[in-house]
Amino acid sequence: MSIVGTLSLLMINILQQAGSSNSPNLMTDIRVVVQVNALERMIIVDGKTEFIDEEYWNANIQNILYPFWTSDLDRLIHLNYFSDGSYGVEKKKYVYDRTTKDRKWKTYQWREPTNEEVGAIAERIKENTLSFKMLTKKLFKKNYTMSMVDGVRFLGKVLE
Repeated sequence: MSIVGTLSLLMINILQQAGSSNSPNLMTDIRVVVQVNALERMIIVDGKTEFIDEEYWNANIQNILYPFWTSDLDRLIHLNYFSDGSYGVEKKKYVYDRTTKDRKWKTYQWREPTNEEVGAIAERIKENTLSFKMLTKKLFKKNYTMSMVDGVRFLGKVLE
């Protein structure tokens, strides 16, 4: 799956603006430090992608996002935090359209948080993602070791 394929046109525009005339740095000087795709529960930290399982996401990521960054009627879609301290945040808000009398999700670029607030949440997400990665490695190693032991036991019984 391509990362760009999961981005909306609005978020692609945010990424293109990083390092443009709106930013004091050139695009070549900027890198994405933390990228969150909340719909896919995908986090990219320093170019390394992690897909977070639902249980860990709800216990360790969602709880730091709620309610300021995401809520039931105003959901975080993408968050990008850049090495120059700039950011791009895309959200969806459940709105009522008075002309059609329908409710629908409207995507928008969120500019309310300060660079410092985004930097702080990006750092917390980065820490939790690294913890997830370490936990996943430990579980894999434990399961691999157990399966190797079981395999040796099975092989021993077969050879008896």
